Amino acid sequence: MNNLQLKESSISDMNSLPKNIAIYTRVSTEKQDSNNSKANQLESIKQYINNQGWSDVPYEIYSDTQSASITSNSLDMYNDSDAMNPSIFLRDGLRRLIYDANYKKFDKLIVYSHDRLSRDIYEGLLIKHTLKKLNIDILYSKAGEQINSENQSINNFFENMLSNIAALESSIIGGRVLIGNRHNILNNIWAGGPAPYGYKLIALPSNRKKSKLSIYAPEARVVKKIFELYTTGYTPKDIVQFIKSEYSYNKDRLWTINSIKSILNNPVYTGTMVWNKKGGKRNPRKHPIDEYVYSKFDENIRIIDEKLWKKSLNIRKLQDENPKFLSTAFLLQGMLVCKSCGNYLTSKNHGNSSGRVYFCSHNNKDKFSKKINAPTITMKASLIHNIVFKELLNLYKSILSIPAFFDEFYSNYLNKLKEKNNNLLVQKDEIESNINHCDDILMKCSSEISRLLELTNVMSKDIADIDYHEKNLLLLDSIKEFKTSLILSKSQLNDDLNKINRKLSKSIPSKACFKDYVVNTLNPIEDILSQENSKIKNRCLRLLLHEIIDKIIISETFEIEIIFK
Repeated sequence: MNNLQLKESSISDMNSLPKNIAIYTRVSTEKQDSNNSKANQLESIKQYINNQGWSDVPYEIYSDTQSASITSNSLDMYNDSDAMNPSIFLRDGLRRLIYDANYKKFDKLIVYSHDRLSRDIYEGLLIKHTLKKLNIDILYSKAGEQINSENQSINNFFENMLSNIAALESSIIGGRVLIGNRHNILNNIWAGGPAPYGYKLIALPSNRKKSKLSIYAPEARVVKKIFELYTTGYTPKDIVQFIKSEYSYNKDRLWTINSIKSILNNPVYTGTMVWNKKGGKRNPRKHPIDEYVYSKFDENIRIIDEKLWKKSLNIRKLQDENPKFLSTAFLLQGMLVCKSCGNYLTSKNHGNSSGRVYFCSHNNKDKFSKKINAPTITMKASLIHNIVFKELLNLYKSILSIPAFFDEFYSNYLNKLKEKNNNLLVQKDEIESNINHCDDILMKCSSEISRLLELTNVMSKDIADIDYHEKNLLLLDSIKEFKTSLILSKSQLNDDLNKINRKLSKSIPSKACFKDYVVNTLNPIEDILSQENSKIKNRCLRLLLHEIIDKIIISETFEIEIIFK
């Protein structure tokens, strides 16, 4: 068979009598304009079928009422981390059509136009490739959409061109939406979609199509409680159970671990909307932080204060660094310091009668320090925990009832704070000295790089000593790498310096403020210790101890000194 016969065969196959026909229609919304309404698409397709003489051929209609970029709620196999997420898999009608095609339920697919099938190039190619493998022809009923050239290359060219036009149209629409949403957020107008939990949408008097967020009190109370529970040690799973049991009027909402995490991760509750954190449904990858768009702060939509938000962020950071940080049964892990050698005690679960213990073998990590010649000390974790909690409760009661005790406690706190700040000043001087040293070396590196560049430019043609020339090039590369490494080191030093400056900038609390802070912080201990759920109790205690205690110096005879932050 020659090329001409192949071309004629291809065209005749497109026009051959089908056994079964599939019809596909799609609109973005039920309010789609009349030109592209489902009824109009269907009428055009049926007219096309009649014109082809296929009116007696059985057909099945597949239909979608949603944008090609909107996901189906029933499909959960794809998530935000998927690199490829074509909307073909997220539209119920089209997914059913592809499924039936694999079972040879039809041999021709008729669509009104290219953009009704897909506005995404990758998706369009995937559909066509899949149906071509199954020997299913795609036909279009709209005038100008169907190409019937005798040259198959021309057919393919125009087919791809029309698909690209549909994709371009989609990109233009998407671009307009992005610009509009950005403008809305910058002007504290909601960018679209349902309001976050805790809010309702109020239409603007000047433009009823645009809305602003307004706090919905019944839900806002739940949001605040979620943050309070999380920042005292509750897990998202614990919070789900609490909300279901304590807030009966929220039973119509599906509370899950993910819905709790979604609330905890949403900065809108601090009074600032954040938009463009990730792409749309077609490309749902997370965007870099520098691409986020922030609204102006709006006190009218703030549900939680900045302090509570930052506390929740710190907990998430702790969990990211060590997923078992709050779930460990060793509540004083990383806090107990041996009085004899100054090392932090190690924790271990023997799994026998000894159970969980803290121990110190006095192995001083500093090779220049004198090694302590003493036997390993081992202490039962439960015993140490009880001693520390008893000490904290006594401290709390004494502060409330004995003024002289609090005066001494506050005085000791100021002395410790002064000592801590003096140590920070020493560290600051050392870091600043290292930064200055880095600057000096960086200047020398830059000067040497300039000198070597001049030499290599001259020697590249004028000097015959190639070996000397290559050595200079190697030296140049080495200095450039060293300079890059030095810049990174300086950046880390600057970060460390900023942390120290933040600590030093904290104001010294007055006696009254300090007392209020200590009392409010220690007040929950009795309630936490009486908590029946041991997992929640341990997490709450662990978080509280981490918040208030810097370290606990302990002797072999179980005498303790608590150093507060």
